[in-house]
Order: sequence, then C-alpha cells, then structure tokens
Amino acid sequence: MAPGPTSLSSPPTQLSPTTDAEDRRGRLPGLVARLAVGLLAAIVLVGGTYGTYTYVRDYARYRGFAPPKDPPGVSAGHLASVGFFSPSLHATRNYLVYEPPGYQQMLAAGRRLPVLYLLHGSPGQPDYLFDVGEVGVTLDVLLQHHALRPMLLVVPDGRNGSFDSDTEWADTSTGAFESYIGDVIRDVDARFPTIPDRLDRGLAGYSEGAYASVNYAFHHLDQVSIAESWSGYFTQRTAGPFSHATPQQIAYNSPTGQLPVIAPRLRGDPLSVFIYSGTADKAAPVGQQFAAALNGAGATVEADGFQGAHDWRLWRNHMIDALGFADRAFGVAHRGHSSLHLLSPQQLAAKRAAYQRLEAEREIAYCRAHGIDSRSYCPVALGLRPPPAPRPGAAPAQLTLVLTPPTGATLVPGGVLRGTLSVDQPIDVTLTATALVPSPLRERGRHHRRHGPPPARQVVVAVGAATFGAPGGGPVQLLVTPEGRRVLRGRSGASLIVGASVRTLAGAPIDAQLSVRVGSGA
Repeated sequence: MAPGPTSLSSPPTQLSPTTDAEDRRGRLPGLVARLAVGLLAAIVLVGGTYGTYTYVRDYARYRGFAPPKDPPGVSAGHLASVGFFSPSLHATRNYLVYEPPGYQQMLAAGRRLPVLYLLHGSPGQPDYLFDVGEVGVTLDVLLQHHALRPMLLVVPDGRNGSFDSDTEWADTSTGAFESYIGDVIRDVDARFPTIPDRLDRGLAGYSEGAYASVNYAFHHLDQVSIAESWSGYFTQRTAGPFSHATPQQIAYNSPTGQLPVIAPRLRGDPLSVFIYSGTADKAAPVGQQFAAALNGAGATVEADGFQGAHDWRLWRNHMIDALGFADRAFGVAHRGHSSLHLLSPQQLAAKRAAYQRLEAEREIAYCRAHGIDSRSYCPVALGLRPPPAPRPGAAPAQLTLVLTPPTGATLVPGGVLRGTLSVDQPIDVTLTATALVPSPLRERGRHHRRHGPPPARQVVVAVGAATFGAPGGGPVQLLVTPEGRRVLRGRSGASLIVGASVRTLAGAPIDAQLSVRVGSGA
C-alpha cells in the first residue's frame, strides 16, 4: 500500500542573536540533513517505481513464468521477424519464423522442411508463443533427443490495432484475416526451404487461434492437412467482427456447421486434427462432442482433456503433445487411427472441482511464500481482483476438522496432512495450519543482547482448500510446506494452529467457527 501524504513540522524555537557566520554554520547541518532525506526519498521513489515497472513489464511478457531458456547442452534455434506486403490486408505485415537448430547446415545440404503455422489468441501477440508457451525451447529439446523431425514454426501477427485485436482470423468487414493467412503461407514458401505440399503443412493455435486453425483447414483442405485446437470453440456467433454477419456467413465460419459439407472430401484430402482442452474449461464438453463428430465424418482425430483451465499453464505444459502430433501427421497421405479420450459430463464436473481445489492450494502457497496473508491481495495468483464485499447478516459457518496424526509420508516433499471436514452450509473453505517456533539460535543470541528475548516466529506449516456444494462432510488435504516439514520433524512439540477462510460459493466472505481435534479415522 502506498504511504499517504506526510506532513513535516518542527516546534517553534527561541531565536538568539548570532553572527552571519554562526547562522550559516548552524543552518548547514540541518540543510544537509534535509537534502539527504529528500535525496533518499527520491531514490526510494524512483527505485520503487522502476521495480514496479519491471515487474509489470516482465509479467506482461512472461505471464509469471521464468524467461525461456534452453537447458545446458541443448542447441538453440533462431527466431527471426519477417516483413512482407499482404495483398489481402493491403499493408505491410510481419510474422515470426523459428528456424530449428542446425538450420544453416540443412539449408546448405538442400533439405526441405515441413511447416507448422501457429495462430495466437485474442488478446495476444506472436511472441507469446515463444516467451510464454516456450514452443521454441520445446522444439529444441525434442530435436536434441531425436524425438521428432526438424520443422519450421511460423507465427503470423494477427493483430488489427485494437485493444483485444478480435479478428477471429476471418474475412469480415474488419479485415480479410483468413485470406491473410494464405498470404503468409505463400510468402513463407517463397522465402524458406519448405515442402510446398498440403501434407507437410499444418495449423495450430490456442483459444481464438484454435478456432481459426480448424476453420481455415475446413475452408482450405487443398492447402493444409493438419489442424490443432488448443482450448478452441467450433461455432461462430453474431458478435465482435461478426456483429453484422448474415446467417450464411455465420454458418460458413462455424466448423460444426461446415463438417457435413467437407465430410465427402476427407477421403481424398485426409485431415488430421488434434483437439484438447483443460478439464476445468467450461467449453471442454463442446470440444469432446466435436471431436467425436469429426472422427465419425472420416478425419483422423486425437482428442483429450488435460488437467487445467483456459490458460498458458495448460498450453505450455502440452506443447510437447502439440509438436509431437504435428510430427506424426506430416506427410501422411491416408486416414490414420483416431484416439479419443472422451469424458462424461459428470467426470468433467468432478475434474473441474478437483482442479479448483488444487488452484486454491497453489494460490495460498504462492501468497504465503511471498509473505501475503490474504488471498484477496495476492496480485499475481488472483490477477489483482479485489476482495468481494462481505455478505451482510450471513450466519457464521460451523466447521469441524478432524486431523489424522502425521506419518512418515507427510514429511516427504509433496506430503499432505489429511483429515475430514464437516460443514453446515455450501462453502469454499481455505485451511491454513501455522505454528509458533523459536527463532534460530544465532538470531536469538544477537537479539537477546540488544533487546531481550526475541518473539517466536509464526510459520505456515500446511495449506489446503475444499469446496462443499451442500452441508455435510468429506476428506481434505493440507499441503505441507518445506518449512512445515522441518517443524513437524522437530522435537519442540510446537502446537499447530488451524485457521479457516470461508466464502460462499458466490465468492462473498463469511465468518466461520472452526473446531479442530486430532483423531485416527480421518
């Protein structure tokens, strides 16, 4: 929190006659002190402002992940930006191209490469796929281990200058962005040693780019044979660039509507499609239904639901799967074997609830690790969301926690404290176990000599979260922190203090009364 305005004042002083020299000598130390304080304040202000700027800059670029870096011993490829004139957009546009390690030697040997075109989402930009998604580093590592063949990665810039750059990568009144993809493909074939054939050309993307990859492939089966949808959608609506579209335009740009149209062509022009989404993504059932229909129409389909939501953690974690699918599909001139890992709506709902509990644990662990006591003010984990207003007049939630005594498995990395929690109303609850431990011996000795015995430190031993859709009970797990493992291993016999932060399912905080006991039947 920024400090408020500070008023500096001094009490009136009794003036006495002095000479000019004495007056100057008397005022000089005070003037120097004030200048020093002002300079220090300026340094702190500038330093804090610069720190905030660099934090925001780095978060905007890397989305909270570490900057991408090849592991030791792994050769890096080369990322280049190419400018060209797009006839479809009537303007000079840019795309990024990633040349794999050893590209110059391949070029000298006359080798030609398949190309995977990657389409960013909205809002988004081309370098997100490299800075956040780590697609370049992932390709480097896979090539180092001979897990796939070299390929070129090309990322067109689909932004239109607006804040969210919502173009849907489609030909609309806001711009011919679908035709622009064709412009990029032709320019890449003219500049780089590609294999200029549909069987060695694929499209992939996340979110809006996922939709566009499938939409473009359906419209241009003569150009591409691979489409990948990472958390995509398959039906267009009258919004954004399609706000004034006709029903015919909506139908043409909806892969679900176009599937019966292209199905007869899939025998002669085989299409391989990789579809996945996070199991916590509300659109996951739609993707699974579309994958089943696409497989029935004659395409080669791999479909899966991975643990995660609609975010970069999911897409980054499964970049290996995306590149691996493209590698397997390049050059395939016939329909292959489909692999559909489909989940029922009930299974998806259960996985979504489990993921939300895991995310709550991660948020709490992150906040605690950074010294932030309240989840509501954890800036990165919660995206600067303000805390909801308390629900007026809400009855306190009654909670009873029975903890199982820790075992040896509790004390290993990733260990948990287990228990059962009973609640009297539907709630989201976060549990935090803390302990008071003595300060380290060295710190105690130094502190005692100067100020007397130091106060004990409060450390977070374990954190956990759970959601209850109705009154009742169920198992809970509290993830043990590294310092918590040391406390539980120690012989100090420190008592655990368990606190609960409770919210309604709508997100409003409410008071809670928690009783805790240790038992063996949790």
